[in-house]
Amino acid sequence: MSVLFQSLLQRGGKEQMQLLSYFVRSMNMDQLFLFLAGDYKMMPAATKGIALYEVFLHPQTVARISSGRLLPQKDMRLANEIAKLTAAYLEHQNWQPSRAERADDASGGQAEPGSIEPGSIEPGSIEPLSIEPLSIEPLSIEPLSIEPVQGDSVQDQPVGIDSVGIDSVSNDLERVDDQRPLVPLPANYLFDAVVTDLRLVTAAKLAEKQEQYDPGKTPTENLPGGAMNEAQRRFVDQIWVPKIRPYLVSAGFRSIASVA
Repeated sequence: MSVLFQSLLQRGGKEQMQLLSYFVRSMNMDQLFLFLAGDYKMMPAATKGIALYEVFLHPQTVARISSGRLLPQKDMRLANEIAKLTAAYLEHQNWQPSRAERADDASGGQAEPGSIEPGSIEPGSIEPLSIEPLSIEPLSIEPLSIEPVQGDSVQDQPVGIDSVGIDSVSNDLERVDDQRPLVPLPANYLFDAVVTDLRLVTAAKLAEKQEQYDPGKTPTENLPGGAMNEAQRRFVDQIWVPKIRPYLVSAGFRSIASVA
């Protein structure tokens, strides 16, 4: 990334928000992806990884980055990793104790080997964002939950004080929760190859954009002609604000909550 843009993004605050808004209004998804991929690398999470792929890298997304050399359908490696991560996430979210587990916890015993029903989530079963170009149809997927997926236990939640039998109830719930499949922490380098390739592909275009960008102007004033064209306006109003932004924020990218 160019020195000016990199400096503004690292500085944070209003200048960072204005630059990110400029990327959105100019429909420059390459630079927005690179920024969010940096956020992911510092604090990787399953929800973030899934959202980055679904919004910017999936073959059918309207916000797909410009370089697809390391993406489906040319290269399926990242897609396969995301499919496994998605399956683990959905299995955690949809997990319910089996009848044997519930009966076992009520009696204080142990479930018989093989009595725990395996998860039924198939890799890739989560549907991608159904964002058609300039579509105003709602997403076919609910925003990802931001509730903790690791280390969350009943003992962290408020329970009644001095309630009759509260200790036994709490212990039973903890035993059940211990059976919930954990979501693996994805590698922080998951998107490194795509990031490196995209930086090489967009270097010349980014240098040109930097020469034209004035930090003293608003995001819209920095656009050609100082105004959004019809396609840009419809992208912001009908796709970014109501669909993509809340999806990314719910996945953990809270730094873009005000970017528009």
